[in-house]
Amino acid sequence: NFRPEERELVFDIDLSDYDDVRTCCQGATVCKKCWQYMSGACKVCEASLREDFGFQHIMWVYSGRRGVHCWVGDKESRELTNEARMAIIKYFSVVGGNENSAKKTDLQLPLHPSLERAYKLLEPIFVKHIITDEGQRLLADEAQWTKLLKTLPEEIGDQIAAHWAKTGHSTTPAQKWEALKGLCATPDKAGQSAKKQKRAQVDELWKYETVFTHCYPRLDENVSKHRN
Repeated sequence: NFRPEERELVFDIDLSDYDDVRTCCQGATVCKKCWQYMSGACKVCEASLREDFGFQHIMWVYSGRRGVHCWVGDKESRELTNEARMAIIKYFSVVGGNENSAKKTDLQLPLHPSLERAYKLLEPIFVKHIITDEGQRLLADEAQWTKLLKTLPEEIGDQIAAHWAKTGHSTTPAQKWEALKGLCATPDKAGQSAKKQKRAQVDELWKYETVFTHCYPRLDENVSKHRN
C-alpha cells in the first residue's frame, strides 16, 4: 500500500478564475494587461509565505497555459499533513462567491496584519493596471465604473454616477479612486450618529473589499490540499 511521505506545498493560480473582473480576456486567453493579476497574486503569496510561515525555498513557474504554480520546498512544507495544507489555503481565502455574487469578500475591522500588508502591495497595482484606460478600465469606462458604484450604498452611488456622467471624463481614473477613498471612514459605533454618517460616507472596509475583489490571490485549493 503505497502512500506519499512528502510533497512540496503547491499553489495553483489561474487567470480564468478572474474572468468576473478582467475585461481584456476570458478563459485560457492571456495578455500583458491581465497578467498583472498574476503579478499581484505572486507578491501577496510570497510575502505571506516568507513572513507569516517562515518558508524560504519558494519557486514560481508559469503553469504552461493560463497562470502560475508556486512550489514551496522547505522540509517543513514537504512534511505538512493534508489538514495543515488545507489550513494554509484557508488562510489565503479572502475572495469567494461567483460572478453573480454582489459581494465577494467578507472582511472585518481591524484588518488582520497580513491583509493590511496585502493591501499595501496590491493598491499600487490596482491603481496602475486595473482602473486605468491602459489596464482593465474599471474607472476609465462609464459602463465599468457604473458597476463599481453599485457596490456603494445606493444613495451615494447614484449621486456619484449622475455627477460622473456629466464630468467623469474630465478626471483621471486615479483622481476618481482618490475621491472614492475620501468617502471611506472608520464606522462610528456611537449608535444613531452612525446612520447620519453613512449618508455622506462609506464604511472604510469598502476600499479594501474593492481592491481585494479585483487583485487578491484566488487559489485552486484542490491542487494544494493533498500530498498525493
